[in-house]
Amino acid sequence: MMRHWRPPRSIGLVPTGLFALVVLLTYVATAILARQLVGAGPLATIWPPAAVAFCALLMGGWWMVPVLVVADMLAMRLTGLPLLLLAHVGGIAGPVMGVVLYRRLISRAPVPQRLGETARLIFLVLPAIAMITTVFGVMALRMGEMLERFPTTLVTAAWLLGDLLGLIVFTPLLMALSTRWCGLGGSFDTRRRGHRWEPVVVSGLALGALLATWHRPTLGQLGWLAGSPALEVVPLLLLMFVLMLWSALRLSSLTTFIIVPLLVLAGLRMGVSSIAPLASDAVIAQWLLLLPTLLVMSATALVIEAGDRDREQYERRLRYQSRHDPLTGLLNRTAFAEQARARLQADNGSSWLLGYMDLDQFQSINDTLGHGSGDEMLTELAGVLQKTLNSGDCLARLGGDEFGLIVQGAWGGDGEARIRRIQSRIGEFRFVRASQHFSVRATVGVTPLAGDPEDYERLLGTADLACIAAKESGGNRILFTSGPDRIYRRLTEMKRIPLIQQAIDADRISLCEQPLVSLSNPGQKQMVEVLCRLRNDDGVLLMPEAFIPVAERFGLMPAIDRLVVRKTLSWLATTPDPPQRCFINLSAASVNDPEFTEFLFAALAAPGADPARLGFELTETVAISHYATASKLIDRLRALGCLVALDDFGTGMSSFGHLQQLNVDMVKIDGQFVRDLTVRPINEAIVRSLAQVARSTGILIVAEWVESAEIAASLDEIGIDYAQGYHFGRPVGIR
Repeated sequence: MMRHWRPPRSIGLVPTGLFALVVLLTYVATAILARQLVGAGPLATIWPPAAVAFCALLMGGWWMVPVLVVADMLAMRLTGLPLLLLAHVGGIAGPVMGVVLYRRLISRAPVPQRLGETARLIFLVLPAIAMITTVFGVMALRMGEMLERFPTTLVTAAWLLGDLLGLIVFTPLLMALSTRWCGLGGSFDTRRRGHRWEPVVVSGLALGALLATWHRPTLGQLGWLAGSPALEVVPLLLLMFVLMLWSALRLSSLTTFIIVPLLVLAGLRMGVSSIAPLASDAVIAQWLLLLPTLLVMSATALVIEAGDRDREQYERRLRYQSRHDPLTGLLNRTAFAEQARARLQADNGSSWLLGYMDLDQFQSINDTLGHGSGDEMLTELAGVLQKTLNSGDCLARLGGDEFGLIVQGAWGGDGEARIRRIQSRIGEFRFVRASQHFSVRATVGVTPLAGDPEDYERLLGTADLACIAAKESGGNRILFTSGPDRIYRRLTEMKRIPLIQQAIDADRISLCEQPLVSLSNPGQKQMVEVLCRLRNDDGVLLMPEAFIPVAERFGLMPAIDRLVVRKTLSWLATTPDPPQRCFINLSAASVNDPEFTEFLFAALAAPGADPARLGFELTETVAISHYATASKLIDRLRALGCLVALDDFGTGMSSFGHLQQLNVDMVKIDGQFVRDLTVRPINEAIVRSLAQVARSTGILIVAEWVESAEIAASLDEIGIDYAQGYHFGRPVGIR
């Protein structure tokens, strides 16, 4: 049990011994202040020590009770008040109960932060303390036979109002000073919205009013007002109330907490300092009219201050939320744009870099641990990165796992070093969950932050596209671009994505056929290659080079290949004179897409489909880069009776070896070797070698880009089986 009463080593940042000494001195000093300034006979019109005791217990804990016992005994002796045991007990019991109520009704924070908390403090907790101290105090006076001159009701009211006034007026000030001194969290807001001269003027008026009463005990003595000492100051109290409200609405919290006690003390001294020890019951009753007035004034000012502070905190939270990411606490996209435009606007000769950063492997963490853990990882990583930034640098979360960077310095100098340090720190970061360590990498696109504020969106788009290009190159790298030309081409491609998607959805993919002619028997029934075109909103046909690379880059090829397969099968089933064989190109994305593979074989097995009239082309690069899936697909297609051709043959570094690995029926020699066959001997040698190797394995050979009779004759002489090109026929639409 004694362990709970053992004092801590410090109260916040203040050593415990020093804190206890300050509490003791403050308790005694405020007791003397109350007696000297506004004392009236055996009673004090205001009793600040009750507020000191409450705040000391709230900040320091229960071990402060012995300190307060000593402080109360010392205060009674120094002020000449009788040492009454019950009053002494009540002076401690009231604040103790107040702390208990505060913890239950408000919070465990050392100061109230919201309007509702302040209202409960002023209207529930502090009155409860005053009631307890009053009950014990009046009982002590009765037992000491010190109530013979005054009715018990008047003394009870005077004690209650004096203690309550001291608690309401001094508690906020003591809370603000002690939390700031001790470095405890939850300190009052110290906002300042008024002009610089306002705190000086208001504080000066309040202090002047108090000092004036020191030499002028009552205004009645000046002859300004006639009547009781309490009532004659009521008009001036209204002026003081205006000063309180002015401070509450215009000045900082701490300034208000100082001004309110000064004005209350001035009002008390003006109104009641002439009440003699032998004052009549009527004068005491008038005094009791003054105390509620001061209570209402001070409580109203403090509640208004709390409400205004609460409103400002709410507005500050809204401003913060509008500029910060709710998950990581980093700046959001809007605030990041403001920061970037501000640097563009400054134009002070400083060099800045704009970075667009994307996390690699983050999706795997979401898939493995769930999105909740992914969010936790982003929060932890954001905290790490904020510590890595230099002063003046800026980091923002733009969305998902994408971040924006602004760093000072040029590429090739400090700016590049800072970005590489950030990327390196991400690589070193480890996210630990369930005894497992997870890591991520970062890909960053960088461009100089230079130009006008209106250029920001263009610059961010440039950095974003550089990041995309870096990810396509393997990720975990930084790509710097100083010129936008290549990136602009990429941006143009990206703008075609909606066009391609709309064409797919609206079935605006058109098919063409181009013949593959047998060089040894030109009259036999031809084979054809199916080619596709895209019709835009204006009805204009776009060639494959205008949309196929974009579709490949952004994952739209499986959808296009589905349309081509479906349309080709429909055409073969309905055309009266179908070709001997139709070859359809398959993209890398389709080859690696299980859903597309399932669709393809379901379509080939559908009624009316004839796999023997179909062939499929895979580029040499696709077949080798995705050998396992490509080889399995080739075997399944050939088992159904389809032919499989290896397109762009000869472009790989080891094309001859590939023929031994892939079970294909046909190879199509890349057109770059065929086009200049008759003028470049090296091309003829390459074609001869490729043809010889293919022929030795029993594979048919097709030459692409045959554009003249001379080339066709040379190919026939070399022993090429089929030729394809404008010499034999341009692509024509399939109807």
